[in-house]
Amino acid sequence: MSAPWQSLAALAITLIALFYLNDWIGRHIQGVGLLLTGHSEGSMVLTWLLLLPGVALHEISHWIVAKALGLRPSRLRIWPERRGKMMRMGFVDFRAGGALRDSLVGVAPFVSGCAVLLWIATRVFGLDGHMGWDGALAAIRRNSSHADIWLYIYLIFAISNGMMPSASDRQPWGSLLLYVGAVGVSLYALELLPAAPPDLAATAIRFAQMLTYALALAVVVDVAVALAIGGMEFALSALQGRRVRY
Repeated sequence: MSAPWQSLAALAITLIALFYLNDWIGRHIQGVGLLLTGHSEGSMVLTWLLLLPGVALHEISHWIVAKALGLRPSRLRIWPERRGKMMRMGFVDFRAGGALRDSLVGVAPFVSGCAVLLWIATRVFGLDGHMGWDGALAAIRRNSSHADIWLYIYLIFAISNGMMPSASDRQPWGSLLLYVGAVGVSLYALELLPAAPPDLAATAIRFAQMLTYALALAVVVDVAVALAIGGMEFALSALQGRRVRY
């Protein structure tokens, strides 16, 4: 497999792992909250408190992009609420603007979340897109004695678990992706896709590698948190003689 495809494959695998970890952690934080408080509202508030920086960044990102695109956002709410069986940590009301603009608003939290994770990865842990995996691991070990390291680890956890687009964020993507995919396949079949300049291609590969390192760091943090949550849930279930069904 060539270097560009290796970088893209590593990025895709890391994203998929992070997505499923986010889903598991979100459900089991609520489970621990339910065991601790005995009611769903308590579990909802516990989840919101633990993920507050990520929730705030998620909703503020929606609001800023909706405002920039002229979609007139009216309400910005960073507070949890339950609607039937659905729970949401916050929301922004804005006027619909078609598949393209709505998709840009929907993907905004993911972009801003990745930007924050990249900043932490580069400025705190000293990671660089030119490094191989051995170099990245060495940089993480070397910079793990940072004075505020636990604050940054918490921010990685909160941001990475708050940045994934929700089901409503992803709703307008279908038609847009179908259109873009059809155009791309047509141009490729007709050999009309321009070749990327070498410098641009190299920069894109380095960026993909850097983003992979940042997201992999989030995966490592999430795995540790998932183990802690799972252990806590198991202990509470054993002490109380009951378990949460998902």
